[in-house]
Amino acid sequence: MSYIPKNIKRPTRPGAGAREEIKNVIYVIPLDFIRKTPPRDSQGVKMAGNFVFDPGKYVEGIYATSSTIKLIKTSEGDEDGMGFNHGIEWGYPGDEIDINEFIQNRTNVPCIVAIGIGDCTNPSYYKIHGSCSNPLTLSVEATNDNEKTMQLMKFLPKVKSQNVPAFYYGTFATDTAKTIVADEPEPDVTLGNGNYEITPNTVTTEITDLLNGTHDQVITLVGKSDSNVSTINHGDNFLLKDGATFTATHDESITLRAFQNGPESIIWIEQSRQ
Repeated sequence: MSYIPKNIKRPTRPGAGAREEIKNVIYVIPLDFIRKTPPRDSQGVKMAGNFVFDPGKYVEGIYATSSTIKLIKTSEGDEDGMGFNHGIEWGYPGDEIDINEFIQNRTNVPCIVAIGIGDCTNPSYYKIHGSCSNPLTLSVEATNDNEKTMQLMKFLPKVKSQNVPAFYYGTFATDTAKTIVADEPEPDVTLGNGNYEITPNTVTTEITDLLNGTHDQVITLVGKSDSNVSTINHGDNFLLKDGATFTATHDESITLRAFQNGPESIIWIEQSRQ
């Protein structure tokens, strides 16, 4: 990757030095749940595309007491070994069975952890801590006395990383993935951002458009069969990298972003394929 130098001016957000608008639900993703991880772009921070999970595997959302959330990012090492340590810690109130079962079954399990940054309804993006090559693991410090009952959850790395936390603008599968019916040349994407699994076709099918998309919507199409596959060709409603046709064989995926180029016209631009 090649960094593009630029002037870094004062942040445009008022009070940029104050605490960010951090969501109080933290997503924990065991590595063995992940089928595909979106790559970072050429500047090394922003992820291009969506996470794709194995069938029946979804992220786990854990409540966090807002005032206890701490995002960690430090650099350390000697002159030829500088790297980053980053992770998340937060307090969970009480000592209920659900949180104890989570602790029991997620301790020593390599994970990626994500937290939403943005307004009160939908996060603008997620900060991703950990990676497949440098995962985080859980440690717990519990307090149960006359002042409070709390589980201090710490997801931290074992070794330094070459990268700062990633910025992820996609979505997470928290329930059953969205699907595209078989043999459909113009799938409806009204359900919004996220993964759309292509139901195995009865005949080879070219996808010529995606209906009811909205500007800046990001979707990932995931193939589910090696026969009678769906394809997408460059041109008309799709701008594909290098003009290369996408073939949706089993587990192959393409991430597309919608661009409104007229009152009733949307072009889908390839962000990545895996």
